[in-house]
Amino acid sequence: RLVPDPSQTRPAAVRNEGALALDGDSFVFFDPNETLWAGYFTITLWVKTTSTTGYWFSDSNPGPSGCVRMDGTFGSNKVAQFMFYDNSNSPAGRNLAGKTVVVDGRWHHLGVTLSKDEKMLRLFVDGREEDSTDTVGNDQAYSRVWVGGTKGGCRGTKIMTGAIDEFRVTKAARWTGETFTVPAAPVAVSQDNPDFTKL
Repeated sequence: RLVPDPSQTRPAAVRNEGALALDGDSFVFFDPNETLWAGYFTITLWVKTTSTTGYWFSDSNPGPSGCVRMDGTFGSNKVAQFMFYDNSNSPAGRNLAGKTVVVDGRWHHLGVTLSKDEKMLRLFVDGREEDSTDTVGNDQAYSRVWVGGTKGGCRGTKIMTGAIDEFRVTKAARWTGETFTVPAAPVAVSQDNPDFTKL
């Protein structure tokens, strides 16, 4: 469901031929099955932006007293960041920060994994682990998942400007090593497939 419709989209003729363009006013949300997150997950996406404003991912409750269980943002130093609020820990907030500049108008692959067996939360940028922290991993998402922004609750409404492609969530920690091979870039620029996502 698109809220509201993005201002720049293009139907994907085949897989990997389209991306969601975010203009600072649009994002996507869905209501997850809470058990999807418990103990193990992988969040992965391609992102392209030139702005540190907004969220590339969040699980936030839009109610007046709601807040977030996890979110992905961009730091003032233009790196990817991820926060997971795990009530099983003290302190509960587990924070990750990348090293590679990703706010540069180019496509970057982001991945976050949680493994209850390892008791580890990891952040990957362009196929390389850039940060990790220990966590019990008993907590899980409890509200709507927002791709490209967050809405309401303690964080307010903050939407990124840029593009996201190939967003996926899986109920497993897909990578536990320090590197992995990322898939091909999501948008192959050609005459038939121009870089329509450039803002």
